[in-house]
Amino acid sequence: MQLNHDLWLYFAVDDLTVYLPLASLVPTKPPETQPDSVDNAERLMNEAALGQRPKRPPITVAPADDGDRFWIVDGNATYGVAERHGWETLPCHVIQSPDLPG
Repeated sequence: MQLNHDLWLYFAVDDLTVYLPLASLVPTKPPETQPDSVDNAERLMNEAALGQRPKRPPITVAPADDGDRFWIVDGNATYGVAERHGWETLPCHVIQSPDLPG
């Protein structure tokens, strides 16, 4: 399955949404450890693009201590889909979370 790079097809963005480069995102559950979840996320995103289900919310991230990267709090499988399809950015909601590694 090939997903288009037009992110608006898949995500319900709002005023809190920021677009962050994939290179700045750090998965807390690497995609290679959850291939079924990545496949499922890809299927759901395709269905959203076809209007068969609601669009997905942006992924949730929290700043890492270095100030340049963001830990993925929710959306690791979506990140895997973005990697798989060569996307450069993902829509994100940034939160503060002290429970993540630096």
